[in-house]
Amino acid sequence: LQVNVRTDRYPRETSWTLTNKCSGQIQEQVDIDTLYVESYTDYSTTYCVPPAYYDFNIRDGYGDGICCDWGEGHYEVRYNRELVASGGEFEFSKRKLFGSCPSPPTSYPTTSPTESPTESPTESPTES
Repeated sequence: LQVNVRTDRYPRETSWTLTNKCSGQIQEQVDIDTLYVESYTDYSTTYCVPPAYYDFNIRDGYGDGICCDWGEGHYEVRYNRELVASGGEFEFSKRKLFGSCPSPPTSYPTTSPTESPTESPTESPTES
């Protein structure tokens, strides 16, 4: 997963969360006032995440998004090199769902093979 962010004038307001909807766990996140600290700067971060159905939620602490009142900020998210989310104009948050939960593994047969016959074969034919 690759997350690219071009910050606006107030980068410390920007945060995001990537939630794995298959497990319900937060997979990755960037909190406010941590990674994005320089105005009008491009940030590109790559994460190794398992195949899953994801909820990407980008947030702006002030409620004016990252474009266009205070700069031309924007973001894009690539999953398996495919563009799955992008933008910049939003208020407090913008969500995007993508991916899918992996199929469960194929289960093994639950019944044992049939038992061997219990009777012995008949004897050789007799003379008449």
